[in-house]
Amino acid sequence: MQLFSDSLHNEFAGIATAWIGAGAADYGEVMAIAEAFPRDGDDAAWSAAADRHVELAEEALTAGHEITGQGHLFRAVGFYGVAIKPWFGTPVDQRMRDGLENLTAAFERAIVLGPRLRHVRMCMHGRTGQV
Repeated sequence: MQLFSDSLHNEFAGIATAWIGAGAADYGEVMAIAEAFPRDGDDAAWSAAADRHVELAEEALTAGHEITGQGHLFRAVGFYGVAIKPWFGTPVDQRMRDGLENLTAAFERAIVLGPRLRHVRMCMHGRTGQV
């Protein structure tokens, strides 16, 4: 289904919809972002959705709902990841820098919440590393 008239932005929406199964997006929310997206292409709809999830995470964490807060932070990470894609290039657009900082901050907060994660050593292509 074509959500955006612009094929590049429709491809970005495809990235977000691919994460639905992992709980990192909701189809209705992606549709709402597409509807909020201005036709001139200079948009903050993805970032606004990410910012909204950061706010919802704050509310959940304040109320003691760690898993819910973590879920909202991971959704924010996904939407910030889509938001920065149109701004790749040289010179680096400040929106790209800001978006990447927001993405990193949300991710760093999310990974320490909920079930504890641990580093795992694995071998790929004959090389062992820590992930």
